[in-house]
Amino acid sequence: MQDANTLDLDFREPEQAPDFERIVNWRGFTLQHASMVLPAEYEFAWNGATHYFAAHDLVLDRGEMHVDGMDPISGRDLRNKMTYIPAGNSLTGWAAPVGRKNSFTIVNFDPSLISEELERDFSENAFKPQIYFEDERLASTMRKIERQLVEGGSNLYLETLGLLAALEIAEFMVEETRHISFRRGGLNRLQMKMLTEYIDAHLAEDVSLDRLAGLVRLSRFHFSRSFKAAFGVSPVKFVTSRRLAKAKLLLAGPRLGLSEVAAAVGFGSVQQFIKVFREDTRMTPGEYRRNL
Repeated sequence: MQDANTLDLDFREPEQAPDFERIVNWRGFTLQHASMVLPAEYEFAWNGATHYFAAHDLVLDRGEMHVDGMDPISGRDLRNKMTYIPAGNSLTGWAAPVGRKNSFTIVNFDPSLISEELERDFSENAFKPQIYFEDERLASTMRKIERQLVEGGSNLYLETLGLLAALEIAEFMVEETRHISFRRGGLNRLQMKMLTEYIDAHLAEDVSLDRLAGLVRLSRFHFSRSFKAAFGVSPVKFVTSRRLAKAKLLLAGPRLGLSEVAAAVGFGSVQQFIKVFREDTRMTPGEYRRNL
């Protein structure tokens, strides 16, 4: 049995399991992605105190979903379909996928997260289950989350995407959120200096959006907007630029290996470091060093 805030999968053949599965979480929300190629039949269940949102890339030979208070729902071609279940409802069912790469990506988020981040209350009654619907904006965000979970991208970026997905889901589900009056403005010079110094001192660490927002006493949502207004770029891009700037200094100095440079500036692997460095400079770190 998995964590209560994730979808529990029970394969009917004990030796079967997802080919890939990754689950990560931050304060207020959890991200989950799983994929499988074999047509392995499984049962699924979720009964959490969180909101549940899933983007499906599934083609089923047969299957059925049960949601509290609703008739059983069957589905076949679920590519680009999404499902939303509000907190307090349970979800069960079974699926027999066809032999292709089938996958799903899930965001579970605490009911208080939206009110906390947007600093206003929302009626629980406004959130209703939605089964197998389509929305391109939500789908685009979920595809980005899937790609980052599979590729092992920046945790700061994943945290930002997860929070964005939760807010977009709330906006889609609750009509009144379309009329929210957002706080305007950026950060003052002292806050900008404090954030820059903190980021530079912790480049080797997994800096979180939650921690950065806490430094200036803002919600993560308002912090992201205020940071971009002040610095002109998102927190993710700013942190990446500071990491690359330090990496260039290290490459110009004593002959540290690429793995040592990557670790010193917070990249999880040499491959990730090379990829991001090349995107920024159009050359690999090795080529950059040889051209100095």
